[in-house]
Order: sequence, then structure tokens, then C-alpha cells
Amino acid sequence: LNSIRVDRLTAELTKAFDLVFLDNTVLEELSNSEKSVLENSIRLGLGAIISFDDFPEKGKTINQLLPLKTKRLTVDTVHIRFPESKLYTLPVLPIEIIPNAFIQSITLHKGRTLSGYVYSGFGKVGFQLLRETYRISLEGNAADYSSIWSDLIERTARAKNKMFKVKLGKSLPYYPDEPLSIEVISSGLQPSLYSKKNLIPLAEDVVIDDYWHGKSWADKTGWHQFFIQQDSTELNYFVSDKNEWRALRIAKQIKENELAQVSPDSHRDEMDASPEYQATTVSPLLFYLIFLLAAGFLWFAPKI
Repeated sequence: LNSIRVDRLTAELTKAFDLVFLDNTVLEELSNSEKSVLENSIRLGLGAIISFDDFPEKGKTINQLLPLKTKRLTVDTVHIRFPESKLYTLPVLPIEIIPNAFIQSITLHKGRTLSGYVYSGFGKVGFQLLRETYRISLEGNAADYSSIWSDLIERTARAKNKMFKVKLGKSLPYYPDEPLSIEVISSGLQPSLYSKKNLIPLAEDVVIDDYWHGKSWADKTGWHQFFIQQDSTELNYFVSDKNEWRALRIAKQIKENELAQVSPDSHRDEMDASPEYQATTVSPLLFYLIFLLAAGFLWFAPKI
């Protein structure tokens, strides 16, 4: 990637980026107009990640962007292990961030937030307390280094506004020549959904507006893609060989069979097995005698 030199932070410049990295020293060196531009840009959707060089003092610009309550600790290292990796000992800023409802934690260690973000308007301001994380990459452990930063970067960067959302109606696995149910949520427009160069017909739901359904088939294994022409929305999915994921496929079939066991025929059988009651007729003479006895009792009872 080609680097560019930025002499001044402007509103036009911030529109060209989805995320900026700052530390509290650089943040304090910005002019008042640049700080105002940065704050306004974040409220309009820009993402920012701030690393602390030292314990933030009250009244600093960082406190305006990151309204966090903290307390100082004496321990400046942390022992952290990532999934299926070795144990690392990394320097960490010796502060503890007091949890509140506005903090979205990403990296947690024994209940302590090491990285996360807060919302600011439509944008987000993230923070990272771990220090010297580059050492993990220099040791050749790119996956562990990525796990420290990738989630924080992805969740803090400017969100893309899309007019459509595409998803598949069933979960993995997908196989060749089997129907794929496609669901599209629209923001008001009729989507033009393609697979390769083929237009996939969609029908709008009869009950829910802007909710579209369609079907497609993949002709071979490997990666495939659906895309919507209007705003370049994409959905990538992988089609497996029919001999793969056999255990998962069998488990899904068993679950579907269990749901299908309750059918109209089973309800009909239950009704057929219910007790039968046969109607019988009463003799008119017997009914008349019972009526006379009852009427005579009602007439004679008050005279006793």
C-alpha cells in the first residue's frame, strides 16, 4: 500500500477513511479545529482506535472521546492464552476499566476488559490496553496477533450502509444440485440478485413487505457467490462434496424426521382411538311415569 502524508486533519479527508489509529499523545497535539473535525467525523460514522501511552488524566481530549472510569493498578503485565496457542506474557497499561453499560468489551481476561469500544453518535471509539503486541507477529504467530486486533478493527471501523441483506435459508453444509433457499431483506427497492451472470427470480413475501424469497442451485463444489447489482451486496458460500460432512448431514436429517413425526395422520389416529359413546333411546311410557312421579312429589312436598 502506498503511504500518504497528512499535514492537517480535515472533514473531507476523514470521509475517505473508515478507521483511524491514534494515541493520546498525538491526540493532544491536534489543533482545536482538528479535534472538532475528528469528533464530528466520529459522530457521523468514522471509527477511531486510541492506544494509551500513559494513565489518562482528567481534562484531556481522550476523556471526551472515551468517557471511561478507571482505576490504577500495580501490575503492568498480563498472562494471556489464545485458543489452541501458547501462553503469552504481554505488557499492559496498569489500569482497570470500571464496567458500565456503554462499554462493549472485546478482549476480556479474568473479567478485566483489555480492549473494546464505545459508541459516539453513528461512530465508535475503540481502545487497546495491551502493549507490544507486534512481538507475537515477529515470532511467526500471525493467527494470534490477528486475534488481538482483527475483531477490534472490524467492529470499530465505519459500518457500510447497505440497501440489501442476503442470507441462505438453511445452514451448512451445501451440496451440488440441491436447492438453496435465498432470503433478501430490502430497504424498499426490488433487488436484482445474480449468481455468476444469471439473474435469480425473487418473489416478495405476501405478508412482510421488502422480504424476498428465491431458489438457486450450485452446479459444482467450491466457493460460490450471490451479489445484488444495485449496491454490490455480496454473499459468499462454500459448496461441499456429497461425501463430506456426512455426520452433520445425518444429524440434520434425524432432526427433520423428528419434527415430521407429528403429522395430520397421527392426530387422526388419536381421534380414532378415543372412546366411543353410543346413543340410546328412552321409552316414552317410562319417561311419562317418571315425569308424573316428579310432578306429584313437587305438589305433595309442601303439604307434609
